[in-house]
Amino acid sequence: MGVQKEILRRTFTGEVERYEVTKDAEGKPTGTELKKVQYTSGSAALIGGTPGQIYDVAYGPVCHTTNLPEAADIGTFVKGRGVIVNAPEYALYGVNGKALEPSLTLPANTVVSVMTAGHVWVKRGAIADIKAGMNTFVIYEPEGTDANDLCVVEVNGLLASDESTAEG
Repeated sequence: MGVQKEILRRTFTGEVERYEVTKDAEGKPTGTELKKVQYTSGSAALIGGTPGQIYDVAYGPVCHTTNLPEAADIGTFVKGRGVIVNAPEYALYGVNGKALEPSLTLPANTVVSVMTAGHVWVKRGAIADIKAGMNTFVIYEPEGTDANDLCVVEVNGLLASDESTAEG
């Protein structure tokens, strides 16, 4: 499964004024003095999801099952069907014959759940394909350009195409 291996960090710097006690040569207090002091503070967080994880259930989601015509990653678009949403059991397929090794890639002919309407976490690299086949709005996209960054998209139906089937 997609696991976040790095904690997202943000650093803030600033300056404040504060009173400091002044001391004589012997270390005895002699008064106070107003000084400007620089500070640095940090914040860190894990992001909210994994590829294909349903972001919320505000007005749906609308999902159905289908067979994959070819191998595909969880959280990617399957033409004429929708975005593959994450189910915990998908990790059990493994990769390269290793039964329980986690993977986002599902083999061809796997029965999967696909979303046609709702909010879902996807990798930035999958957004172009989703936009090409579905009515899409990007709800959250972090700064930067890494294709593996996790984003949240709203999908609302498939676009008209010859790829749509009554099966999907």
